[in-house]
Amino acid sequence: MVNGANPENETLVVQLGGQLVRRDLSVTLAARGAEALVNGAYLLAGGEQADLVTEIRHAAPDTISRETLKGALAGEARQEVQALIAMLPGAARADGRLANKTLLLGDRATIWSKPELRIEHDEVQAAHGATSGKLDEAALFYLRSRGLPLALARRLLIASFLAETLEGFDAALTDPLKALLDARLAEMQP
Repeated sequence: MVNGANPENETLVVQLGGQLVRRDLSVTLAARGAEALVNGAYLLAGGEQADLVTEIRHAAPDTISRETLKGALAGEARQEVQALIAMLPGAARADGRLANKTLLLGDRATIWSKPELRIEHDEVQAAHGATSGKLDEAALFYLRSRGLPLALARRLLIASFLAETLEGFDAALTDPLKALLDARLAEMQP
């Protein structure tokens, strides 16, 4: 939760594959002190492609948003992420943060990430960023040196990486999603 946000202010998007999948999410923080937590996880393999488009508009004073998007891509999978935080006139002291992080599990996997800030008010805080990379070889070596097979070590690292997107949500929602993520990882054999 964002500073004790209500469950109505929380959104979780999970993309677990498909030939072509698109999700659009639009949130407007229109009341003073409104808060939003938006998290997303994506896990694609083969030739799968998914698009995720988000827009969070701060339209009132003292609003807060946190958006964390994380994923892993294997094979020739392709993910496009376009995420916008807009600080509109009247959004004094608004605070918006956006992070998009992707694991590329193969040389042919592709992430196209376009984090954006649109700031139309001077008295705000806003940050955005996007990173992509491979599994941490040192962490993989550590798990392997403890006797874990390569496939299991990779799955554990990927699951741990994605777990942040499920934090702060009710276990009744996240427990089945963790099971789906684990099953998808086992199926992908990353």
